[in-house]
Amino acid sequence: MSKHNYKLREQLNRHLIINTIKDLKGIDGFNHRKAALQAIIDVVIAIQDSYHGTDGQNVLIEAIIQILVLRPVVRYEMKISKSDLAKKPLIMQLLILMQDIVVTRQRSAQQKLLWLAIAMHTAVLLMHYNKKTHTNNMLMQFKLAQFSESNKRTWIWDELPDTPTMSANGILASLENILGCVDIYRIIDNHSVMTRLTLSDAQWAKIAPY
Repeated sequence: MSKHNYKLREQLNRHLIINTIKDLKGIDGFNHRKAALQAIIDVVIAIQDSYHGTDGQNVLIEAIIQILVLRPVVRYEMKISKSDLAKKPLIMQLLILMQDIVVTRQRSAQQKLLWLAIAMHTAVLLMHYNKKTHTNNMLMQFKLAQFSESNKRTWIWDELPDTPTMSANGILASLENILGCVDIYRIIDNHSVMTRLTLSDAQWAKIAPY
């Protein structure tokens, strides 16, 4: 494993994150989904703020629930089937699955809800750095883990820690090791570390989207 240091062009803050998400409106089918787009912003900012705050994870989970209990995704778009989900942007598919956890009161899935929110936040970081392939991989793996009942898709829940370390560096390290993201940018203050991982064929088969 080799590491290369890179200096970020700009510090990643709330304003940049919000603008990154708002940019989806014109290019990714969110022009008529304002409530859903705002919910994505609210969830991502909740995770971002948690990296710098002192509130416990229960408070964070409750904040995410309060965002989703308002049902930002309208009812007719809440059809959860492979074909219906595939018609929507990946990040919205994740939002739909998160809202379903809340609306159907899946109390045992609250830790999954937190990880789905973390994955959404991480995907937005990758979007900001134009890492489209890794953004899609991140969203797809978590979407499949929540949507599918197959062990080939749900394995990620067994690999993730029950209590994640709520720091951008710690989260990205965990996800990088589990998902095998190549050239993923690890955000550390005003610097990033790009790590290349060499995966076996078996590992690649494990993380393949389909």
